[in-house]
Amino acid sequence: MSLCKYPSMRKLVAIGIFAIIALAIASLQLVEKKKEDFNPSTAVREYEILNCSNFGDYRNYYRFDERSKTLYAFVTVNCGSDEILVEKGEKIKIVERDYDGELLRCLCQKEVRIYNVSETQVEFVNLGNESIKLEKETNGFCGISTFAECEEDADCKIGGCSGQVCMGLKQEIFTTCEYRDCYDHVKFGMSCKCVNNRCQWI
Repeated sequence: MSLCKYPSMRKLVAIGIFAIIALAIASLQLVEKKKEDFNPSTAVREYEILNCSNFGDYRNYYRFDERSKTLYAFVTVNCGSDEILVEKGEKIKIVERDYDGELLRCLCQKEVRIYNVSETQVEFVNLGNESIKLEKETNGFCGISTFAECEEDADCKIGGCSGQVCMGLKQEIFTTCEYRDCYDHVKFGMSCKCVNNRCQWI
């Protein structure tokens, strides 16, 4: 069948072709407009990791701001670790990662800000793949544990400039030398012991 014999058919085909072209052009313009409207500086952020601070509390805990729906987690990491990742699900998991094996003999504290969340369980997984449940900030004891492997209490020792670190006998961990009342393990009745084959304050 030749379209030449049916002028109305030719007209319909032509209109259809023009409509398809016009729709394609409109779609491209919409995509470009969305690209222009996107501004990375104002985009909603899932979380951010602040720089390592040598003047933190050297402990793992969190605060939650109900008004802004922001969770502030504070985790003690190796100064040489490469990355901190956050996984959001039924609970929030903060994971410390190292890729090059170039770790340092010092600890520091990082603040992790997680946006648009409800208060929930927070877990920190350190380089030793130890899972630590973060407690909500309290005014009690604030020493930290390295969870080094051990077989008995004699395999663990107290270290850090202010005696705030429970570590393995063979570990050498350096901290800054500010003193905080919450480091006093005697006052809070805490002991550095081997519990479930890990050195920790109890």
